[in-house]
Amino acid sequence: MSTEESVKETKSLESRLEEEGDIAADYLEGLLDIADLDGDIEIGIENDRAHLVVEGGELSHLVGKEGEVLDALQELTRLAVQTA
Repeated sequence: MSTEESVKETKSLESRLEEEGDIAADYLEGLLDIADLDGDIEIGIENDRAHLVVEGGELSHLVGKEGEVLDALQELTRLAVQTA
């Protein structure tokens, strides 16, 4: 693979991950609105995956007992990205 092909492949991967991050952020923003919770969503890329951070005040409801709600939110967000 040439250097040019490698650069194009890297840009393509980054572009796809940014798009996935945007889809996930839109989905989570919608859920926050429904739950009437305020939060800021930051999108990044880590280890070749879209990575989102939700920061805000009363977001403990998004974690739930032993992280059960957080696990469910992660799964629902993953499904939203896959079906987009």
